[in-house]
Amino acid sequence: MLLSDNDLFAAINAKRIKITPPLDLSTGHKHPKSPIQASSLDLHIGQIYFPNVEKNTLGGIDNPFTQCMLKPGHTAVVITREVIELPNDIAAIGFPPSSVSFKGLLVTNPGHVDPGYHGSMRFAVINMGSDKFPLSREDKIITLLFFKLAAGADAGFGDRHLPGGYVPHPPVTEQNLNCLSADFLQVEERARAVAKDVAEEKIKWPTLLGAIATAGAAIIVGILTFSKDLIFKQPLEEIKELKSRVIVLEKSVSIRDIEKRLNELESKVDSEKSIPEQ
Repeated sequence: MLLSDNDLFAAINAKRIKITPPLDLSTGHKHPKSPIQASSLDLHIGQIYFPNVEKNTLGGIDNPFTQCMLKPGHTAVVITREVIELPNDIAAIGFPPSSVSFKGLLVTNPGHVDPGYHGSMRFAVINMGSDKFPLSREDKIITLLFFKLAAGADAGFGDRHLPGGYVPHPPVTEQNLNCLSADFLQVEERARAVAKDVAEEKIKWPTLLGAIATAGAAIIVGILTFSKDLIFKQPLEEIKELKSRVIVLEKSVSIRDIEKRLNELESKVDSEKSIPEQ
């Protein structure tokens, strides 16, 4: 059975569901800003950690943020301010509120809370948006829906994992924190790669254009050389040939004149021979 706001209010007041530090219910559970909603309970940011940060550096395991700006593509680990303790017959399921999701923050492991759980909650969050995402202590980070089991678990979370009672343990360690990538989407690395490619292209283009210009000039020179041969060489050869023909013609004319003159002389001689002597 899903617990309603009245069920949650009663269970919290009766200490069946224990929340530390105590929730501010001074305005009642029906107020718009109450952590108890119609069928859910809001939990808030406590500490914020960054992966791959020295433990004493701000954001490191020994020096968490209480507020920060999460860059696009970057990862953080958030610990809830509230510590919850459930009986063996109540379980919970967590979801990121829409006010968080619609701004691009991805909560990767809201998951479920077993009956008998005692401790804070931790989440890996990734900024999937295009702008920096503000993370601040007291901001809502998760909404829990609580379910009443028909019968209590034979062995709750505490019975299985915390024999002998609740023993506080660090919600996050340096080892598991550093298993995450600080830049999950590698936005900065890809941006640097793009910038490098652009810079290299700026270097390549002048070189390429210079090569194209050189090749173009060589082609033009070749065309002009070939064209020169076509334009000038052939007419020169034709002129020489015409001159040869003119010379031949001139010689032909001279021979015909000589033959004509010889013929005239022969005719004259013949005519003189035909005249009788006196």
